[in-house]
Amino acid sequence: MAVLIVLMLVTILSAFICYYIAWRKGLNQALWTALGAALGPLGIALVLLARAKTKAL
Repeated sequence: MAVLIVLMLVTILSAFICYYIAWRKGLNQALWTALGAALGPLGIALVLLARAKTKAL
């Protein structure tokens, strides 16, 4: 039972971290939150590797 609770907390925390990083980089927050929830810590690595949107002059 404790393993399931820890796994759920890690998944929720990963989704929140992915959302925050995507927001800071100007990426699609819904997409990255879903990926963070589905992939867990791997989603964090992927969003960190994603390129930030650049603003046109």
